[in-house]
Amino acid sequence: IPIETVIYVGDTSADMLAVVAAQKADPNRQYLGVGVIPPHITSAEEMDYGAMLQNNGAAVVCQRVLMVTPDGLFS
Repeated sequence: IPIETVIYVGDTSADMLAVVAAQKADPNRQYLGVGVIPPHITSAEEMDYGAMLQNNGAAVVCQRVLMVTPDGLFS
């Protein structure tokens, strides 16, 4: 990942939309939206919630915030 890359981690559609807006406002820098499934989401809801985060701008979706590591994101 280039040093100019901003990694934005969030668990809502508003968070992912903020990444999209930031990329549009600052096209000379790369923004990477990382969606995290919040703990209150049940396993039955995870797929839909992850899809919602991706549909709103997440490049990557992690099941837990502890997975947001270089190995977890780029392995």
